[in-house]
Amino acid sequence: MLGLGTSIISGAPIAWDPSILGSNLHLWLKNGVDIAVGQWNDQSQYSHHAVQGTSGDQAAVSGGGLDFEQSEGDHYDFADSPITIPAANGSTGGYILAMVVNIESYDGTQNGFLSSATDNFLEFQTDDKFRLNYNGTTSVLLPDTNNLWAAGSKFFFTIVRDNDGAQTIYKNGTLLDYAGSGTSNLTNTGTVDINALGCRNKATADRFFDGVIYEVILSLKYDAGFVTDINTYLSEKFSL
Repeated sequence: MLGLGTSIISGAPIAWDPSILGSNLHLWLKNGVDIAVGQWNDQSQYSHHAVQGTSGDQAAVSGGGLDFEQSEGDHYDFADSPITIPAANGSTGGYILAMVVNIESYDGTQNGFLSSATDNFLEFQTDDKFRLNYNGTTSVLLPDTNNLWAAGSKFFFTIVRDNDGAQTIYKNGTLLDYAGSGTSNLTNTGTVDINALGCRNKATADRFFDGVIYEVILSLKYDAGFVTDINTYLSEKFSL
């Protein structure tokens, strides 16, 4: 079992930011930087900008991030090619995804946040669990704390997969235990493509996110030190 209450925040240097991850950083939607209703520019070297040209599907800029309205179908596509998280094979395929959010509501249709298709997506299934679909193979990550992702409060979560496919999750930098019932496929080695923000299924978008996304960081290299630094950076930056 993972140790609930085991904090990994250990005081990374104040000057640290995700750019230090170099080519491993494949997406960085930085709070308050290069953001407008029609486009939020990626600060990684790969230019995966989040773009939406249809005014009715654009989120409002709020608190340096984007405020998505599920009822309006707000969502964004990533420019350039999709981001592909490769299969975990023991030496590569690990990743670190960290997002700062404030969820406004859950209405039974989930809150998709990154996706490309109905079998490639990452979402809040409820206020208690994540559902991650890697090219058709689903993992359900259910922490043992009820209402952990409660609506109406700002927090950040970090999903980590190591190079063997084992998945762990953090809230505000604290490593979480999993509940025994409802959790499935904690080890998932599959690939997943990402080319949309704030929804599931780019082609016919659904399961729209409802709330504010303040910052997104994705490293396509697993490293325990990276996890520590990312969590410390977000904890200090957002006072969480």
